[in-house]
Amino acid sequence: MDGRPEGAARLRARTDPEGPGREPTLVDSVAMRIALALALAAAACQRPQPSPEYQEARELHAALVARAPLDASTRPEMDQVLALLERVPPGSADAEPAAALRRRILDERRAAAEEQARRARLVDQAGAPTPDVGGGAVPGGTAAPPAGAGPATAAPPPSALAAGTTLEEFQRAHGDCFEPKAAARIGQRQGAPLDGVAWGLRDDEACRRGNPAEVGRLVLFAGGTLREVREAADAKPVPTTRAVAGTVKPDGTVALPPGTVLPPGATVKWAAPPAPAAPPATRR
Repeated sequence: MDGRPEGAARLRARTDPEGPGREPTLVDSVAMRIALALALAAAACQRPQPSPEYQEARELHAALVARAPLDASTRPEMDQVLALLERVPPGSADAEPAAALRRRILDERRAAAEEQARRARLVDQAGAPTPDVGGGAVPGGTAAPPAGAGPATAAPPPSALAAGTTLEEFQRAHGDCFEPKAAARIGQRQGAPLDGVAWGLRDDEACRRGNPAEVGRLVLFAGGTLREVREAADAKPVPTTRAVAGTVKPDGTVALPPGTVLPPGATVKWAAPPAPAAPPATRR
């Protein structure tokens, strides 16, 4: 015996890491739990995390579309949405939807630019004489039927879209194939006309095959609700005026803000802003 108490010797034998037959102690249990917690935390950090940049970009995009459904993608504010989408990390859980939204915005901008160029060509050609096609042709190049003849084609099928559908529901179900075409004034049997937006099919063969009943038709929305579906040929242009904050160039032409898309046949006229109202005279 070395003179130490027997209890101290037994305690040393149990806690000595070199001692044989060592039993787990309280210190060992705590260390194992800490190691397990660190392993779980490392595994959680490896899982793809949501991207705050994508969440912000999605909210800004939705607000822009609600405020300017006709030309949201071409608005300067959409540049901020694109910048946020480009900052979404590739390993994020939102990387795929962020890339899809970015492609959609760029595709819409490209389509708007092509449409604006097409309309400019039409304006340039507007002064050219109309060729004589003969045969009593009607718009579209088809010959007009003789007087008294019945209709050449069967009546179009009824629309598959239901009145009362909200714009959000419509975009969720058909947004890939429909796009806003123009501002619309929707007449009613009673009350004043409603100001809304006319939607139509995109120029895409797959969309036409998937929505045959909506070919050549306009889907009219007002107040965020589908009011009715009409034949595009029945629509009548209504002159409207929209104020645009442009600038006058030295040559006298008007420079419009970047991304401004004008409807077919639109003309731009310069109007000086109204003079500010004079302050009320003070009594002396």
